[in-house]
Amino acid sequence: MWTVGVIGIGSFGQKRVETLLGLTDQVEKVVIFDQDLKLVDQVAQKLANSKLTSVQTAEDIFNDPNIEIICISSPNSTHPAYCLAGLEHNKHVLCAKPITADMQIARGLVRTARKHSRLIMPGTNHRYFPSIQQALALVKDGKLGKLYSLHASIGTNGKRIQKSWFWKKELAVGGTMIDNGHHLLDLALLFCGPFEQCMGHTSRRQWQDSEVEDYAVAIFEASTGQKKNGYEAVLRSSWRQPDGYLELELWGEKGLLKIVAGAEEKLTLVTDTETINQDFSTFPKDSLQKEVETFLELCQKPEQHLEETSQLLLSLTSMIQGFYHSQHTGRISKLRL
Repeated sequence: MWTVGVIGIGSFGQKRVETLLGLTDQVEKVVIFDQDLKLVDQVAQKLANSKLTSVQTAEDIFNDPNIEIICISSPNSTHPAYCLAGLEHNKHVLCAKPITADMQIARGLVRTARKHSRLIMPGTNHRYFPSIQQALALVKDGKLGKLYSLHASIGTNGKRIQKSWFWKKELAVGGTMIDNGHHLLDLALLFCGPFEQCMGHTSRRQWQDSEVEDYAVAIFEASTGQKKNGYEAVLRSSWRQPDGYLELELWGEKGLLKIVAGAEEKLTLVTDTETINQDFSTFPKDSLQKEVETFLELCQKPEQHLEETSQLLLSLTSMIQGFYHSQHTGRISKLRL
C-alpha cells in the first residue's frame, strides 16, 4: 500500500486525487498541497475521505518519509523544481506533462533519478485509451507491416483555459503543443519510435491575447537519408476546435489504421485482405486510472524500469525542444538525447 503526495489540485490535480482515492487496494493515504490553501480546504471538504489529508507547504510532502510517491499537477514552470525536490527526497515522481522543455534540465533530472534509484515519468494517459491499446496490439501483430507514417490531430476549444496561467509563457512555457499536443508526441513515440529531426510551425490567430500559440504543426522524421526508408509523424494541435477530439492515422505497407476519439471512440483497420471496425464508445473512461495503476506497478521494481522511464522523459523533451527551436529559427532541428 502506497502513501502518495499530490502537489497542485486544480482541475487535473483533483482528478489525480480522486483516481488515487479510488485505488483502495493500492493506495493507503493521499496527502495534498496547493499554493492556494483555500482550494486545499475546499477539495478536502468536497471529497471528505478518511484517506485524504492536507498540508500547508510542499516541503511538508517532500520531508514526510512515509510518502513514497509524488504526483505533480501544478503550473508547467514549477515542474522541474518540484520533480527535482521529490527525487532528492527519495520519492518516485509522476508529473503532469510537460516535465520540461529544456534538455539540460531533463538530463539533470535523469541523473538525479539514477542516483537515488527513483522513477520520474511524465503523464501519458492517452496511451491507455482502449482504441490506442487495440491499435498497438494490431501493429505489434503485423497487421500494417512496416510503418511509414503517423498522422494525428488533437484539439480543444480553448475556452476552459482562457486567460488562465496556460496563456502566460512564464508559467506555461509553451502553448497547445505542450498542452494537448504533448499526447501526440507520446503516441508518435509509442507507435513509431525515436525521431531524428523536426520542423515546427505555430500561430496565434484566435486567442490573440495569449502569450503562447493556439495552433501548432510539427513534422518529425527518422532515417532520412536518400537510401533509407524511415518514417515520419505529422502532428497538429489546436485550441481552436468546437469540441475536444483526437484523430490518428497509421499508414503501413499493408494498409491503414484510423482512430477517432471524442464524443465517440472508434477504430478502423483497412488492408488488402480485411477490414476491421471496432466501437469503444461505451467502454469506461478509465485511462487516468490505468495510467496511475501502471506507474504504481513500475514503482514496485524501480531498478527494472529506471532506464525505460528516463528515456521516455529524454525523448519527449528532445521533441519539445526541437519543435520550438525549429519554430523559432524556421529551420529543421536535429533531435539529440
